[in-house]
Amino acid sequence: LNNPGWQTNTRLSLTAGWQLYDGGRRSNVTELRRLQVLLSEGDRDAVLNELKAAVIDTSLAVFMAEEFGRVASESVRLTEERVKIAATRHELGQAQRSDLLSAEVRLAEAREKLVIATNARARALTALRNLLGLPADAPLNLVGTGEFSVPPVLTSELAVTAIANRPEVKQAGDAVRMAEREVALHRTGYNPTVSVFGSYD
Repeated sequence: LNNPGWQTNTRLSLTAGWQLYDGGRRSNVTELRRLQVLLSEGDRDAVLNELKAAVIDTSLAVFMAEEFGRVASESVRLTEERVKIAATRHELGQAQRSDLLSAEVRLAEAREKLVIATNARARALTALRNLLGLPADAPLNLVGTGEFSVPPVLTSELAVTAIANRPEVKQAGDAVRMAEREVALHRTGYNPTVSVFGSYD
């Protein structure tokens, strides 16, 4: 009696629980997560819009620098001709030395403007490669002249289109709805919960 030995007692149990009502917590949390996704997508769209605008601006800067370069190159060519004429007239005694020096100064200024335009084009191309994710020495040839025309539209139509397509405006609305959901989620803490539990042995 005092030495009963080993006794086994095996128990198998299956328990299940099901929440019938949680006061609206799950639906509010689900909606909050959905709004967070929309806000993240809005951030992405805003960055893409900024990238597109930067690419357009930089492309136009390249075209503008090329145009300035053409003008500066033509200015250098014309000023060189003036220097030659001034030198010839000075040699013939028809112009003073100051006239020749003045023409040479204008030539130096024109060459400086050509260098500035060339450097501006190189900087704009480097910035454009950077925006496009290309290596700094990658070949990049822009097609076109940089000219564009805006179709005639009404200012009211522009405002409607801008509001409909600006991700920042959508984000502001989503942020308001998200704040309302957060308030509703906190209020669910005052609501009761109903759950069902079952057990089988």
